[in-house]
Amino acid sequence: DWISNPVSLEVFVSIMSSLDTDDAHVHIRNMIKSSYFNMSLAGHARTLIRGWAGLRRRSLLTKDGLDLLVEITVAVGKVNQMSAQAALNAFDDLPRFDAETQASLVAALKKMLASLDETELPSLTGQIKTLLSSVASSE
Repeated sequence: DWISNPVSLEVFVSIMSSLDTDDAHVHIRNMIKSSYFNMSLAGHARTLIRGWAGLRRRSLLTKDGLDLLVEITVAVGKVNQMSAQAALNAFDDLPRFDAETQASLVAALKKMLASLDETELPSLTGQIKTLLSSVASSE
């Protein structure tokens, strides 16, 4: 049974979180809700967030993808802020995006920040603030 094998399960999470399809966000949400996915396991959370954030064409440039990225970044951050920081790497080129895209990405970062406790998650919220200031300083 592949679900009982941690390595196989992590490979499955990796494949699912890297789906490059229009409905990937639906499949990923279904996987997160499943009984075999456990956000508290660093391997699951880290693999999920790295896979989805790495697919920037979907995770940043589509509304559904960006909504999912915000959701999983907040969820992972509340469990392990170091694992969640991998999602923020997707925003590294934030100042280079056109104004419309940049506005939606800034709104997503602000939503993440508003959903996280700065005293409990200082590293993650600090990184988000740094990304937001990179846009403010480039204007």
